[in-house]
Amino acid sequence: MRLFHLDRYSPSALLTWTALFWAGNMVVGRAIAGAMSPIALAYWRWVIVIAVLAPFCWREVVLRRALLLRSWRILLLLGVMSTAMYNSLTYWALTYTTATNATVLNSMIPICVMFGSWVLLRETPSLRPLMGFAISLVGVLFVVARGHPKALLATAPNPGDLIMLIALFLWGFYAVLLRYRPAQLSALGYVFVTGLIGLVIATPFFILDQALGAHATPSTFSWQALAAIGYFALFPTLAATVCYNHAVDRIGPVPASLFIHLVPLFGALLAVVFLDERPGWHHLVGVALVFTGILLSRRATLFRAGQRSSR
Repeated sequence: MRLFHLDRYSPSALLTWTALFWAGNMVVGRAIAGAMSPIALAYWRWVIVIAVLAPFCWREVVLRRALLLRSWRILLLLGVMSTAMYNSLTYWALTYTTATNATVLNSMIPICVMFGSWVLLRETPSLRPLMGFAISLVGVLFVVARGHPKALLATAPNPGDLIMLIALFLWGFYAVLLRYRPAQLSALGYVFVTGLIGLVIATPFFILDQALGAHATPSTFSWQALAAIGYFALFPTLAATVCYNHAVDRIGPVPASLFIHLVPLFGALLAVVFLDERPGWHHLVGVALVFTGILLSRRATLFRAGQRSSR
């Protein structure tokens, strides 16, 4: 099934669109923070995605049911990591931190992918990428500390920034594990299957979330909230996931993750236009340090493949 002929577009173009959609996710998520619980936002986002994809993907699911049964472990893991956990953590973080901070922290994705590759694949980074990691980490800490390093020791860090970092490291592991998904599944078929799995897993938590007091009120389902959920479903979820996965297939997870450094640029511009946020000098310094670390890493041989155990 090919609703979109993505091969006609370069990986760079696909990843640029991905960065723009993800930046919009942060800005819109911040704009409606508090209108719904983070779990509800992520849940309804995926309900719409599944509803949109079902007419196009159900036949593929039926035809490839044997493949899906053989691959249920990796599909379950990917569905839980992306659908059930990452999105909820992101919206939770945005209730405490700004869209600008969240998009700057997204610059950590290449480092998170590198870390995930080391943990899961025993791919050992060489000295130059490690130096890049250290410089990028300093940049992120500079943003978290709002330009005052002593603040990291004197006061508790913004909980939203910490939650965002947890979500990003989760995404780093997800990006590495993407290589193990069934190659026979189409891009949209993969999104549909993992989305459905994640939605099933998330349903008990959504019900508990509502039972504990996160009930929707008439103002919650305003046209702004509905429009936001529609945007989450169609662009940061559906379009961005398809573009990102297709690009990863063509150039690999680490080179693909480097393009995510466009997220802070797009995010800062969108936040200025739509949220009246003004990036501070600490954001500029932090982004400069993160970019320096990534450029340093790109010039090196990214990994020396370590020994892998076979089973």
